[in-house]
Amino acid sequence: MKVDTMAFSHNLREILNAKNITNVELSKRLGLVHANNIAYWTRGKTMPNLISLCMIAKALDVSYDELLDGITE
Repeated sequence: MKVDTMAFSHNLREILNAKNITNVELSKRLGLVHANNIAYWTRGKTMPNLISLCMIAKALDVSYDELLDGITE
């Protein structure tokens, strides 16, 4: 199973926009010092690890499916 990085980044951007949440606000919710990681995630440069993914879903009150739509076998 492989996660589609671009689908994840697109979904994350859409959710952040729909909820009017900035990268800085999400980084604060996740307890990150800098918003750089979130910028990398929303640009499709990197993917969060599993723990961060769980934290993102909880912080945004969304399911993993909403974030990871685009998983391929």
